[in-house]
Amino acid sequence: MKPFHYKKFLLGAAVATAVSGCSLGGWFDKPDAEESAAIIYRAAKNSLNNKAYAAAAEKYEELEKSYPFSKYARPATLELAYANYKNGNTEKTVALCDRFITSYPGDAKLDYAYYLKGLAEFNRGKTLLHYIIPRDMSAKSAEPMIKAFDVFSQLYDKFPTSPYRQDVKERLVVLRNMLAVHELRVASFYFEQGSYVATINRIKYMIERYQGAQHTADGLYLMANAYRRIGNEDLARDTLRVLRRNHPEVLDKDLKRIAQVSDKDRKNWFGKLRNMSDVILEKLRIKPRY
Repeated sequence: MKPFHYKKFLLGAAVATAVSGCSLGGWFDKPDAEESAAIIYRAAKNSLNNKAYAAAAEKYEELEKSYPFSKYARPATLELAYANYKNGNTEKTVALCDRFITSYPGDAKLDYAYYLKGLAEFNRGKTLLHYIIPRDMSAKSAEPMIKAFDVFSQLYDKFPTSPYRQDVKERLVVLRNMLAVHELRVASFYFEQGSYVATINRIKYMIERYQGAQHTADGLYLMANAYRRIGNEDLARDTLRVLRRNHPEVLDKDLKRIAQVSDKDRKNWFGKLRNMSDVILEKLRIKPRY
């Protein structure tokens, strides 16, 4: 009986395996890139749905870094933006939304990107809600609110069938009133300093930029007084004539009371914002769906 040659057996088995294409080592092969990306994406999505936003952001960032060209990269960008939004990182949210808008201009969720960007800008400037509390706000910047107004305006104009449009419309009304008050406060500051031309120019900007704002009549009254201070009686009379016909109550105001917001209006504006946030923002948690 011939002795059993282990070396020949192992060599033959290796050759047979190679010829047949069935690698024993295949049991230990790493999953392909798309499968690996899918695993990370599902884990990130699960964290997002469970409101573990920091963990979700970490996983989405891992996905973006390791598999930037996978099919999951696109939805991950918006979901990462939302995770950052919920974590209070508004600056990163805006940057991610901008990247999505630039990279995927034809995407079905483009309106969502604008909406989320607008919310981030809005909340970055939420401390500016104090603009409607009577005080000297001339040194403050309204830039975050202006950016939110611009982003929401773009969404409203570009996406007439967007499910976010009605919410955006209400936000625009609130923002328009608040920003008009801010402009009026600045104009009042200029008036008190004797800068009457600057007062007039600021009111003109307010009227053109925020048409239909609640305090437009206050602005016209202040502008009429500024015209009178620089000696332009014709424009002052014309402005007062319009006010007398449409808003006679404004003519009884002390100039120092210009741009003061009543408690009723303040509660109305804040109430709208709270109602929108409570209902709409929670819905965002499960969006977008691809």
